[in-house]
Parts: sequence; C-alpha cells; structure tokens
Amino acid sequence: MEPKKGSFRAWTVWLLSSIFYLYEFFVRVAPGVMEHDLQTAFHATGAVLGASLGAYYYIYAPMQLAVGVIYDQLGVRRALIPAVFFVAAGSLVCHWADSLTLFTVGRMLQGFGSAFAFVGVIFLARIWFPVQRLALLSGLTTAMGMVGATIGNAGIAKVIQNLGWRSTWAAAALFGIFLAIGLFLLVPKRPSWEKERRAREKETYGNGLDILLHRLRVVFLNRQIWIAGFISFALYLPLAVFGALWGDDCVRAMTGCSMNQASVAVSMLYLGWLVGGPAVGHISDSFRTRRVPLMVSSVLTTVILCMILFLPMHALWLLCVLIFLLGLASSVQVICFVVGLETAPDHAGGTALAGINMSVTFWTGAAGVRPRRTTRWPTTACPCLSFHLRPS
Repeated sequence: MEPKKGSFRAWTVWLLSSIFYLYEFFVRVAPGVMEHDLQTAFHATGAVLGASLGAYYYIYAPMQLAVGVIYDQLGVRRALIPAVFFVAAGSLVCHWADSLTLFTVGRMLQGFGSAFAFVGVIFLARIWFPVQRLALLSGLTTAMGMVGATIGNAGIAKVIQNLGWRSTWAAAALFGIFLAIGLFLLVPKRPSWEKERRAREKETYGNGLDILLHRLRVVFLNRQIWIAGFISFALYLPLAVFGALWGDDCVRAMTGCSMNQASVAVSMLYLGWLVGGPAVGHISDSFRTRRVPLMVSSVLTTVILCMILFLPMHALWLLCVLIFLLGLASSVQVICFVVGLETAPDHAGGTALAGINMSVTFWTGAAGVRPRRTTRWPTTACPCLSFHLRPS
C-alpha cells in the first residue's frame, strides 16, 4: 500500500534524510576540533592545514547547481543514497590518510557528497508533504544541522581526546554506511503522484538536454529566486561570519571575558537558530505567508546586529541575550528555500533550491574575506529587498 502525503512513513523519510544533513554538518565542522592533532600528525602549518580542510568547500560550492539538476533529472533515491556513501568514503579516507594530500582527497569526497544533503531533504519534503508544511520542515531540517554543528564542535572534543582523531573518522564512516543502508531500505520509490507529474513534464518539455536547459532558464531568469537567494545569504551571514569566524574575539574584546565564556556567548546564536527555525516555519505555514516573516526578520536582524556592533556592551549577560535574539531573528532564513520552491515550476524545484543554496555558499565565502564590513551591508540591504518579494 502506497504511503500518503504527511503520513507516518513520510515523517520517517524526512527524519532519515535530515539525519544525513546532521551527519554532513558534523563532518563539515569536526576538523576544527582536531586541528592541533592534524597539524602534529601531518607536520603542517596552520595555513597549509587550512587549505586542506577548505578542499571540502572547493567541491561543495560549485556542486550546488549540479545537485539541483541531478535531483530534478534522476529523483532522490538515485542521488541521495550514493551521496551518503561518498561522505562515508571520504571519512574512511581521512581515517586511513598517511599524508596531507590523501587527507585532502578525503575532504573533497566529503564535500562532494555533502552537497546533496540539504537540497535533498527539502526536495523529499516537497514530494512527501503538503505545501502547507514546507516552511516547518525547512526549519526542522536547519535545526538538525545546528545539532550536527554542536556535536561536531563541542560534543566530540572528549571523544577525540579519548579515542584519537583517526578512530573518530572511522566511527563517522561506519555511521554513514549504516545511514545509507537505512535510506535504501526505508525511503520508498517515487509515489504515484510524483510519477504522474514527471510523465506530464516529459510530455510537455521533452527529455534530456531540452528540459535541462529549460530548468536552468526558468530558474536563472526568475527575479524572485535571485531576491530570495540574496536575502537567504544576508540572513545567514551572522551565523557564518559572526558565529564561525570572529564572534569569539569580538565578545572577548567587548566584555573582557574568558575564552570559554565567549564560546558560550557565541553558542547562543546557534541556540537561537535551533529554536527559531522550526518556530518561524510553523508560523509561516500557519498564516500562509512568506513575505511578512522575512520582512519583519530582516528589520529585526539589522537592528540587533547594529546594536551588537556599535553600542558599548560590557555586560556579558546582555550580549548573550542579544546574540540569542540575533539567532532567533535571522533563523527566518529557512523560509527563503520555500520561496524558491513555490516560485519555480514543479519540474525545476530542485534547481531552484540549489540555486539559492549556491548563492548562500558563494557570497558567504566572499564575505569571509572582510567579515566585519561584509556582514553589515548585505544585512542592512535585506529589509529593502524583502519588500520586493511577491506577497504569499
């Protein structure tokens, strides 16, 4: 008997695929905790090791566009399950690596497979759930990523200390293999409504190169998707730049607190996203609007970020509250992916998702060059752009 949209089986499908996103996020951030051990093992300087770890992003970012096209063309099962094996294989290579070159190859394999994670989860949600739940599921998926980031940062420090970094990568590889098997066994093949949609699509647009070019054209000529992509990038910036790059130093400079206290303060940003993502997704679905939450969030994010950057802030507790509120406000970014799905035609949904994700990845990487200045201006422009989204 075929499972229905929003059924228990549908939630099982979402949960398993979102665990892949958690797993991918863990793999992405875990080397930061291993940095000292890796430098010692490979006799590498910080700069050389940084270039090696960055190989993950050299593959991840350009793969985004291809990922969307692949999902639209092949469907989820044929792409998502091999992607998990690629991440697991990369973890295994990192475990075996006896040189920095081989470790870099492992990171590239991880980046290649990880590129399929977030887009695949949302693509599955579009198939297995009604449109009214997409924002909630996007928020819940992002929350899973925040859990993965937390485990990959603070959660595995003790494990690495006790077992070593090689055993940690071996455990990650084993987990990935079991996850891929679980997805293979429990993710159903295309449901009848998806097969019918694809049949109509083939009848209308043809197959092969014709429909591929059509998908790219309708996505990249769609002004709404470009606006959603920039808003998504601007709202993600506080997490990517303040949270990951200079947040700790900023908090210590402002309050004179210890490194551990600064780390706790910055973690409030992740907590804000963890709470805010599912909450704003549910609110957006309940009121059936995407534009209003994005407008409100953009204004609040700009105001709170300016308060943190420009007001004298000596009380650590007050700064923690503001950082949590910043995470809460900017977590509305999850709605941008739903805007892309709802704006693009059904047959180009994966391409639209990947286009927005590629915008976030590319511009965030560029913003990392001069983080303080580039966090300010896109976030300030965000409220203006949100007014140009179609009311929905």
